[in-house]
Amino acid sequence: MPIPAFILPLEARRDFSKPRGVVYSGDITGLLEEARDPLFCIGDVVSQYCMKTGKEHVVLVVDWKTRRHVGFQERLPEGYTVRRVRNPPGTVTFEALREICRLAREKGKWIIVVDGEEDMLALPALACLQDGGTVVYGVPLKGATIIHVGLETSREAQARFLELRPGLALLE
Repeated sequence: MPIPAFILPLEARRDFSKPRGVVYSGDITGLLEEARDPLFCIGDVVSQYCMKTGKEHVVLVVDWKTRRHVGFQERLPEGYTVRRVRNPPGTVTFEALREICRLAREKGKWIIVVDGEEDMLALPALACLQDGGTVVYGVPLKGATIIHVGLETSREAQARFLELRPGLALLE
């Protein structure tokens, strides 16, 4: 069944795959001490580090797929409320965008389980936070990027949405 989504055009994929900001490798737990609420963690591996922070407003976004075994998919973390969204590769579905923006405003500990792929979901997290919060996302085979969101960062993410094309996507 087709899912309404913003679709990344093939010609923009290379630019979208470039990390924004510094890429950190290894254990990033200490770097997250300065993270501001809400803390959004996009990816299975970075979510493991984010759970250790003790932050009050945390949103983990996972798809249970990783090149490294992380092990918490069989047992959801305690104290987190689960939300589920569909998001095919190379897209941001309307339902994922809506859920991320809602949880940016709703305090608590959340885990969004993605049926599909979570790689593009840092974009709506950056766009929805507007002025405050931190977004951490995994960079495959390299590490993680940590972005402390300000108004300029949020506006840049909102502008990046203009490069996506509205359409219908299929979940494989």
